[in-house]
Amino acid sequence: MEIKIGQELKIKNLLSFIIDRRTMEPGEYINKLFVYIGLQGAERTGGNISARYNEPGAISYVVLLFPINKEIPSNDNFIFVPLLHVTNCVKSTHKGSQESLNESIKKVNEFIEQNKLTPDGASYMVMVNEITRRKGIDSVEVDIYIPIAATGQNNATVQIS
Repeated sequence: MEIKIGQELKIKNLLSFIIDRRTMEPGEYINKLFVYIGLQGAERTGGNISARYNEPGAISYVVLLFPINKEIPSNDNFIFVPLLHVTNCVKSTHKGSQESLNESIKKVNEFIEQNKLTPDGASYMVMVNEITRRKGIDSVEVDIYIPIAATGQNNATVQIS
């Protein structure tokens, strides 16, 4: 598993919603999001992105983002994000089963700790290919991005326009 430092994540035109991990089942919202995208004459252009926020002593939540082919209006349930740009990340690619993804994330976090790096914000999981019956459940490919701060300063940046 290769791990790189100083990488960036930059994606335009995303539709998003926030999941409160304590109370929400995302499946219903994802279906509504797909319907909304279609009603707006837009199409998905890639796999979903999950931004996971885990702050000590705070409620843990996830933002799901779906890349689409054009700008569409936000509504009460979904927020349009013109640009997601995260810099100074540690990046790795997980290839394998959905169940082994947490092991890959653990390895990236161990790399960060061993190299005395400091995570700086949410971690981002970008679904490169989605699970299909033809490929099977063991064929998941996910890019893992974790922004880091330089020693003594916060220089990882997240731009959400």
